[in-house]
Amino acid sequence: MAEKNKGGRPKTIMDVKDQYDDEVLAMRDKQNEAIRKKVNTATKKFMKSAREFAMERAGLDSVPPEWELSLFMLETYLSQFLELTYKVNNLPSLCIVGRYGETPHPLLAVRDKAAMRLEAALKEMGMTMKAAKAVGALKEEQPKEEESPLDSFLKGGNV
Repeated sequence: MAEKNKGGRPKTIMDVKDQYDDEVLAMRDKQNEAIRKKVNTATKKFMKSAREFAMERAGLDSVPPEWELSLFMLETYLSQFLELTYKVNNLPSLCIVGRYGETPHPLLAVRDKAAMRLEAALKEMGMTMKAAKAVGALKEEQPKEEESPLDSFLKGGNV
């Protein structure tokens, strides 16, 4: 006996396709929810450090209110970048077949733009390695000077 759908009529190919589409959408929703949880955890962890960095940089006990919008933008850009990165990493292929052959997946361009916005926000707040080096937060390694044979001899060592 043929299976019947909700309306009591026999299932058609369209009914099976609709059921499959519903299952695929449910699976994608679960994947997206898992990605959002990872992103939220990573974003919260980073933003805690970013707030501490901002307070340390300003020498204050709390983040000044005028910096809150910048920190909010940084949080938004970071979460967008992380979510897009997770989605790109889960793609079956980085190329799609279009009218003119294989082209890069559109999510790659979106992720790159999100990365540029995030990098600009990090630079603005002095949170990149280059910015930290400019303000003296990172110390450059001083190259060790090798002793010349004459110096080692004068100190009483062997040549």
